[in-house]
Amino acid sequence: MDLLDSEYRFFYAGPEDVKAPSGTGFLVSKRMIPFIEAFQRETDRISRLDLRVGQHVIRCLSIYAPPSSCAGFEDEEDYSRFLEELQVLLHQPSSPKLCSDRQGCSNESPQVHLLLLGDFNAKVGVKESETEVCVGPFGSKDGRNARGQLVVELCEGLHLRAVATFFKTRSGRKWTWKSPDGSTRNCIDHILACRHIRFNSVRTGSLQFETDHRLLRGTLQWPKSSFKSKQKPRVRHYVDRDIFEHIMSNNCPKTLTSTRNGYDELCTYIRNAATLAERPLERRSCLSNDTVTLMKHRQQLKKTISTALDRLVYTETCKMLRRQIREDIRFHHCQIVQKAVQSRKSLRQIRHETAIGHHQLFQLKDGSGEMCRTKADISRLIKQFYEELYTSKVDITYTPMPVKDECLPFLEDEVDAALKNMKGGRTPGHDRITIEMVKWGSRMLIPLITELFNQCLHSGKVPENMADSLTILLHKKGDPSQLKNYRPISLLSVLYKLLTKVISKRVERVLDAEQPREQAGFRKNYSTIDHLHAINELIERCSEYRMPLYIAFIDYEKAFDTVETNSLWNVLQEQGVQSQLITLLRGIYASAQSMFKVGETTIPVKI
Repeated sequence: MDLLDSEYRFFYAGPEDVKAPSGTGFLVSKRMIPFIEAFQRETDRISRLDLRVGQHVIRCLSIYAPPSSCAGFEDEEDYSRFLEELQVLLHQPSSPKLCSDRQGCSNESPQVHLLLLGDFNAKVGVKESETEVCVGPFGSKDGRNARGQLVVELCEGLHLRAVATFFKTRSGRKWTWKSPDGSTRNCIDHILACRHIRFNSVRTGSLQFETDHRLLRGTLQWPKSSFKSKQKPRVRHYVDRDIFEHIMSNNCPKTLTSTRNGYDELCTYIRNAATLAERPLERRSCLSNDTVTLMKHRQQLKKTISTALDRLVYTETCKMLRRQIREDIRFHHCQIVQKAVQSRKSLRQIRHETAIGHHQLFQLKDGSGEMCRTKADISRLIKQFYEELYTSKVDITYTPMPVKDECLPFLEDEVDAALKNMKGGRTPGHDRITIEMVKWGSRMLIPLITELFNQCLHSGKVPENMADSLTILLHKKGDPSQLKNYRPISLLSVLYKLLTKVISKRVERVLDAEQPREQAGFRKNYSTIDHLHAINELIERCSEYRMPLYIAFIDYEKAFDTVETNSLWNVLQEQGVQSQLITLLRGIYASAQSMFKVGETTIPVKI
């Protein structure tokens, strides 16, 4: 999931059963996204994230081991089974070779380097003998328990190190878990790494929310050459309308200077004006000042707990804080809904503003039912699926008829009327131009856009990249690992949508006159409610006179995507649509290409 207003992406593997543990996951900086090869849920307590660096893979496992209880022997049996499952996962036959030591690390053959992170619920303690190479000289003084001994044996077998034990810190900074009464403090969270992976530091840190654990943070030595450049923090911007209109009125030319790249020229003018008119958007927290103050007060109380009364005060403060946070979030959502109602926004925009983030696609099943999780396999499946979907299955020939009369050029009034009917608040296409930008600069842009559209009409084709789309996949329903259960949403250029809207206005006048009255869908002044009313009347009459009635409901799979375009041109020609408009539509389809975007990967698909 891409977290909104954040520089991180959250990978979460939830449980399959409500009685199972809450799951495991990773919070990854977006600078690391290009290195991610696969993310997979292994079990309820283990998830895997693979990072590829050159020929090598760093396999990160998020661990949540079974907690201890009063069951005694049963606890140890559960823990032993958990470690056995972990070893089986690490030695799968399909996995590349595990790099066991520094001498075995080769730059030529692909190898996997292990990095185990999480709550092991085990105390490793200090180094007990010289033969233990997995424990360093600075282990925790809380002693080793039976579970800790099993973890040490696991590390010795896999040639791993308990990284925190190799860095010197004072004893008060080593514990990672505190008992509810505050009397017991143990180190049960660990970073277990392959021996050749180097760390600059490992230390604990506190978190600004209620938890009985402390964060164990390790700084890994990462190749500096892997990052192309240091990314700046992402700041949300908005375009100031007054500044944008002023820049457009001063800089926009009276006519297009290029007859071949008029689209690129227009986009350059609009984007440059939008860049100069950008202003940072103020980020407002949904938490009130009282809630923030209470959070700081709770943090101070946490540091001064020494008696049972102090712990009671801290517990009640946590309850009060949770209650205030819920009230603040609810009030924030109510404000968003109220503003949306006043401005007549759609519920879709409300859901977008209140969402935590966007879900990402990380696994798909191929034709044989095998699960594909790597970027390369997912890209191959998507490209193959949609190229087969868009490929013509029937041999239909389009036979153009002689041109009877020349199509009139597009008028500025036509373009202006179509632009006014377009709704704002939509996601822009690959050119990053929004409908609002074109509307704000319409006084200067309408003549240029009309000139561009007439160039397209006379040449019978659109400029390069104008008809291209950026496509995202949204899950509809059913199995999320089946690609057919995703709806492709194409983000098109505003200028392209404006052109097709102008063409549509001309074509629909011809088509509506030729359609029978039984066609109620997709027509002005018609509604399918009339058909539904007729069906209800028919059902009532058949029920009254006890007559059998059969109704067939047909749902065509991928109906719009599988329409044969040549048959469409023939039908338009038979209906009396002018040949120049059909030629322009054919030119649009001939040059169109869709770029499917899955995470950071872009997959070109010819339409």
